[in-house]
Amino acid sequence: MPSAMPHLMLARRCDSVADALFFVGNLAPDSIADWGRKETLHLRNADDRAHALGQLASRTNPSKPFEEGILLHLFFDWKWDTGPLADYKNHYGDDWFRTYRAEIGALSAYLFHHCAWSNLIWDTMLAVRGSEYPERSDYLFTEVYDMIDRNRTWHRENADISPAFYSPDDILLLIGRVKNEYDIWRKTNGYVEH
Repeated sequence: MPSAMPHLMLARRCDSVADALFFVGNLAPDSIADWGRKETLHLRNADDRAHALGQLASRTNPSKPFEEGILLHLFFDWKWDTGPLADYKNHYGDDWFRTYRAEIGALSAYLFHHCAWSNLIWDTMLAVRGSEYPERSDYLFTEVYDMIDRNRTWHRENADISPAFYSPDDILLLIGRVKNEYDIWRKTNGYVEH
């Protein structure tokens, strides 16, 4: 759970001219308000998260940008949870969660205000209409749209904060590494037409 802007940075690194639904899909898993449902959809409670992600990849057609965006989101969260989040937990100990949400929010706001392309991607995502949105019972258009709209407003209103723990330069390096890992992983966990 790295926050919105790192997800969008990775999505843009993977495909800077992708369909708007690819970017929407990269944020959709975080639109779920119910924590238990969110954990299930993020595959965090799977017995073997790597295997569950591989199974999802085999069912995800890369020509469907929303679904591929969701898959990229879940892959990045898996890498984040075992890397930067684990580092944060080790640094802050049992009290890690109290400050973590503020830290990733600050990171996302900082990146929003320091990436020239960010407003365009957020505007592009908000231009997606319900009629363009895939019919899915797990990610409802109104929930996803409202979350993106709220987050864009929050990012715009928080220009003067920056992260204390996560270095933006380190995050850029991480995104490059995760992009390369995703490319390799996606080739070995390809879509199998059912």
